[in-house]
Amino acid sequence: MGARRIEHRFAGADANIYLVTAAMLAGAHHGIVNKVRPDEPTDGNAYTNPRTALPTSWNDAIRAFDAAIALPDYLGADFCNVFSLGRKAERRKFRSTVSPLEYEWYLRTV
Repeated sequence: MGARRIEHRFAGADANIYLVTAAMLAGAHHGIVNKVRPDEPTDGNAYTNPRTALPTSWNDAIRAFDAAIALPDYLGADFCNVFSLGRKAERRKFRSTVSPLEYEWYLRTV
């Protein structure tokens, strides 16, 4: 068997490094224990031909997290539920805040 490597793209600066590490280790453990076969290697620029689309919005990311099958087994169903509820509450608060730019743009048109 030839050399193997795992590629991990660093999470954003706003991510909790402990949760990122726990999720990475959970995924690796799940794959090893369940003998999950990895995808074929990508040669060249993987950005030009992505195999799996990652969520591109906050709501899509929350839905993907809620749909996770293996993660609750590792982090606990209660933790995953509370984490998801926290993100949904953050999203609601964010959406209810009017930004200075919105004030500037929309108050001029009234």
